[in-house]
This record gives sequence, structure tokens and C-alpha cells, in this order.
Amino acid sequence: MSENSENPLKLPPPVVTYLLAAGCALTFFFQASGSNNPLTDVTYPGYVDPLSLWSGRYWGLLTSFFYHGNLIHVAFNIYWLIPFGTALERHLGWLRFLLFWVLATSFGSLMQAYTEGSTGVGASGFLYALFGCLWVAGRESPELAAVLSPGTKILLMVWLIACMAATSGGLVMIANGAHLGGIALGALYGYVFLCQHRLIWKQAAIAFTGLAFLPLFYAPWSGCWNLAQGVKAYSKAQYQQAIFYFDRVQLPPTTRLSSNTKLMPWNRPGSSRT
Repeated sequence: MSENSENPLKLPPPVVTYLLAAGCALTFFFQASGSNNPLTDVTYPGYVDPLSLWSGRYWGLLTSFFYHGNLIHVAFNIYWLIPFGTALERHLGWLRFLLFWVLATSFGSLMQAYTEGSTGVGASGFLYALFGCLWVAGRESPELAAVLSPGTKILLMVWLIACMAATSGGLVMIANGAHLGGIALGALYGYVFLCQHRLIWKQAAIAFTGLAFLPLFYAPWSGCWNLAQGVKAYSKAQYQQAIFYFDRVQLPPTTRLSSNTKLMPWNRPGSSRT
């Protein structure tokens, strides 16, 4: 049963959903009034490139949610965020829904960083988490099942596949890692927390989520992680150790690093780029 299963007319408004949608709209307004475009300029406020992420700017896992590339991008995401978010927030309650947003958004950003070397921008990773959760939990909850029509399911699955095809074909770079990570986590949480009641499954889902965050702190297979460790060693004048890490750096072609990041040695006072 949901936390709020009474008459919908008596339910409180989905405050978290509205705040998230308003945050996306306002952030895009400020983006549009400036000169930075997150699809072409990685120096805009709120974007955390992989090097900075592995160097401790973990808040970028969440702030990337609010930034979008253009008007169609933000409008499309808000269009689906409001009905999906409203349904799940009223089912879970605002506090559990807020926790779901934190976990799903950061998980999607992590999967994007792990698979494609970029944290990405936009709310679509969380939208696919909502989609996956509603689809799976709808088997047990008619109120959640009603949100997803057969046409909506087909549309979002076709869009998911089309995005991957467009990225593979070099037409446009899309955060497919965030989409796939979001829908996977959403489906997992929808089943584990809303469709069955065995404690062991809930504990396993929490453990899985925690393990997914470990590479933030130790990921020797990641070029960005090795680059971040090399920069840290360089800043401490540990040059042999820095060379060790730099020699292991292999960045995916989709990786975007901010040229003005304060962590890079060549941007420190008195240093020069070679």
C-alpha cells in the first residue's frame, strides 16, 4: 500500500516534484540569459567534469540534473517529470521520494561517468528511473500503472534505443549511461521496495547501490580516476607517483574536461600549458 492512498483530491501537492521542475526551468532561464551552453562549453557553473568529480566535487552528480542543452531538452524533461513524479511522490510521500531522487540521479550520473567519461547534463536519467519504477511497481499498484499507457511505454523505449543509435552513429552525444542506469535502478527499487516485502531483498538493493559508489574513491581502471590521482600527486610535488598515474591515463573519446579547472597543474599560478 502507498503511504498516501486516500482520495486524490485530499492529497497534498507533490512539492518535491514541483520544486525539481521549477529548478530545471529557472536554471535554464539563467543559462539562456548567459553565453554558456552545456553542450558546447563545459565551463558553465554546475557542470562537473570527470576529473573534478573524481577529485571530490561529488555534488556534481546532482547539479547536472538541473542543466539542459536547449529549450526542447528542458521542455521534454519537465513534460514527463511532472506526471511521473507526481504519481510516485504521492505514492511514497515527499521524503522517500526525495531520497529516491538523490539516489537515482546520482546513480545515473555515475553510470554515465563510468561508461562514457562524462557526467552528462539533464533530468532524463531520473526520468528513466521514474519510468522503470512506475512500470515495475505498476504490477502491484493500479494507481501507478495508470500513469503509463501502452503508448507511453513504447515511446520511451523507442526513444531510449534511438538515443543509443544516435550516439553510436556520431549524430549527437546523449547520456545513454544515465538513461540505462536510471531505468535499471528505478526498476530494481520498484520491485524490491514496492512489489515484495522480503527484508533480504531490500538489504541487497541497498548494498548494491552502495557498491556502485565505491569507484568514486578507487577506480584504477578509469582514465579519469588516474588523471585525478596524478594531479593530486603533482600538486604535492610527488612527481614519480604523478608520472605513474599519468602513464595509465586512457580517456574515452566522449570525455570532456574543463580547460579552466583549478585542479589542473597547467592552470596553477606560475605554470604554463605545453
